[in-house]
Amino acid sequence: PVYQDVPASTLDLNNLVMRNGYAYYSENGEVISTTGIDVSEFQGEIDWEQVKQAGIDFAFIRVGYRTYGDGEVRYDSAFQQNLEGAIEAGIKVGVYFYSQATSADEAIEEADAVIDALADYDITYPVVYDWELVYHDNARTDDVSVEALADCCVSFCERVKDSGYTPMIYQNTGTATHKLDLPRIKDYDFWLAEYNDKPSYYYEFKIWQYSNTGRIPGIEGDVDLNICFRPYGA
Repeated sequence: PVYQDVPASTLDLNNLVMRNGYAYYSENGEVISTTGIDVSEFQGEIDWEQVKQAGIDFAFIRVGYRTYGDGEVRYDSAFQQNLEGAIEAGIKVGVYFYSQATSADEAIEEADAVIDALADYDITYPVVYDWELVYHDNARTDDVSVEALADCCVSFCERVKDSGYTPMIYQNTGTATHKLDLPRIKDYDFWLAEYNDKPSYYYEFKIWQYSNTGRIPGIEGDVDLNICFRPYGA
């Protein structure tokens, strides 16, 4: 069912075009979107000056993660290097945490770990809660209910908001539709992951991750590509 109290997307997908591997969104004939990536330690050493010259406006840096087996909170080994490199190159940054929380208390613990890590950095884009289902293996989150996941989302986002950052929730279309309690999280910005020519998600989203096989000078191997429709910190 369509939730009447959850804002629908107002994007005109006719204004969305792909050019030279990047997505662009226009209004009144003028491009208003920005182009971004998201990275973690898995991207290895990054030449951020080359990334900037390749037309990348913003980057989301993974600060840390919780393991899906024993539930330990760990920092990404490259988060400081990536944050400092991106900022120095003139790229606007946001961050994300890969969550495997099973309760609101664990989500707050994750938010606090992120907030502590960001104390010395100027973050322009949101602080993102990235809770994902684990496939092809048993995970501590396998039996998390819709209600418990909503508790985690709200707890993380409220903690982030109380600390002066813009909270955001990241999710793919399938899990968002079937696992998220959308009316409970509708007040938080949403980052959609859907690898198609155009997004099919019905509800409002601020950022769209449209590829996980992007290639960018300065980064070896594949990297996620994103479009932000109305930039933060403009």
